[in-house]
Order: sequence, then structure tokens, then C-alpha cells
Amino acid sequence: MSEMMALRLSYAFSESPITDDNAAFNVGSPLILQHSLNVGATMRLGPSLVTHLAYYYAPQNEVNSPFASPAGPVPGSNLSYRVSAHAISVGMTASF
Repeated sequence: MSEMMALRLSYAFSESPITDDNAAFNVGSPLILQHSLNVGATMRLGPSLVTHLAYYYAPQNEVNSPFASPAGPVPGSNLSYRVSAHAISVGMTASF
């Protein structure tokens, strides 16, 4: 934007390693996010001081699967989980 301010925008896509086929074995793992959007800005406050602000958003994703037992899928059961994320980061850099 200017010598005092920089803006950043990014989008990321990744295949979820957890699919409906293996959801029953990954209950504790929230790695089903596929899309994420990041927005950030850096502003120079003086000759040796810079501040940073960033926002991260990952929209909701969901996987579903029947509950798996040692004997196979349990008929009529359903295991599902949903994950979404929002995060804000603020920082400062001082140069000496």
C-alpha cells in the first residue's frame, strides 16, 4: 500500500487426510480443514518499530462414518465431527 503499510491476503487449499472412510479411527484429530483464508497487515510505527496484525479463517468442514468396532461397522451408528477455526495474531518487532 505504502512505505508505511503492507497488506497480505492468502488462500490455501489442502485435501483432508481424514475421509468418511477412516473418520472412525481419527476421532481425536481435527485435521479435516480444507480451505483457509488469511488476511494480514504490517505497519511501520517508526524507524525501528513495526506492528503486525493477522486474521485466519477456516470454514466448517465435516466428516461422517459409521462407528467401527473390531467386528466391523456398527449398523445404524453414525460418527460425525465438524471443525472450523478463527484466529487473530498481533505482534511487534523492534530493531536495535
